[in-house]
Amino acid sequence: MKKLFALIVLAALVSGCIGQPTAAPAAVNETANITAQPTTGTFSLYMKDVIQNIPGYGKVTGMNLTVESVQVYYDKWVPLTNEAHTFDVIGLGADEKELLFSGMVDAGDYSKIKVVLGDSNIKMYNYNMTVWNKTYPLTPDPAEVTIDAAFTVSGGEETSLTLDLDVPSSVTKLPCDLGNCYYLKPPTFNVVR
Repeated sequence: MKKLFALIVLAALVSGCIGQPTAAPAAVNETANITAQPTTGTFSLYMKDVIQNIPGYGKVTGMNLTVESVQVYYDKWVPLTNEAHTFDVIGLGADEKELLFSGMVDAGDYSKIKVVLGDSNIKMYNYNMTVWNKTYPLTPDPAEVTIDAAFTVSGGEETSLTLDLDVPSSVTKLPCDLGNCYYLKPPTFNVVR
């Protein structure tokens, strides 16, 4: 009886294996060795300028500019910073620049930079009145400036741009209650790569 039982079990095992398809080898994942590309890159934005003459007004020896926020456009406006930052853009040396933002952003093609300026001041030597380094209020008009600046941030790489304020094209003097007031009307920036 034991032999009969053993033969039945053996026959069942053998018949279960015969005629069964063999398993296909596991598929090779050809993408396993491909390294995923980073989806972010580092973007740095600076601002600079140098001492300049404004024809008919005098020599600009200082400009305390307040930047209230910065955004970039990539399918929508992406805020970079909302912290007000005041610095003397003219007082920087020829090779110096002021950092407005540095950090990680999505990799891709950007088309614009938006800078929101706050009340600032300008320090001038006025040729006509021989007043040296007098400080005047400087009001941006409009305060929100959109700059066409096509640039690409590549994944895993660093991209930096510098905004150069074109002072002679931007500063306008108009009469006001204080005598003369200066305006950034409209503020004009050149993008330096």
